[in-house]
Amino acid sequence: MASKARVYFQHALKVKPNFLCAKYCLVSPQTTTTDKDVRDVAAGTNQLESLWTRTGKRTWRMSFALAQAYDAAARTEDASSQWEETLKLAPLSKHEELLALRNKETLSK
Repeated sequence: MASKARVYFQHALKVKPNFLCAKYCLVSPQTTTTDKDVRDVAAGTNQLESLWTRTGKRTWRMSFALAQAYDAAARTEDASSQWEETLKLAPLSKHEELLALRNKETLSK
């Protein structure tokens, strides 16, 4: 699925090169998928950092994706800092779900 999604998002970016949502959807799987054709933690992390800055550092979903990227890159200090930012931005009703997702991914490594 990740390979197929990548193709569609790349096509969307050819049509609209500055479509930030498509960029986000294209790079997020690079840090979380096990598909070797898609996974590129360094490139995905760099792009997520850029998107995080370009979007004004105000969306908890983007913040969580970046925390996941830092976890995948074994950047523990950055991951912890970004995780704290995620919790500040996310609604309280999402904290438990986000924690479960983060723990699941951390344990699977």
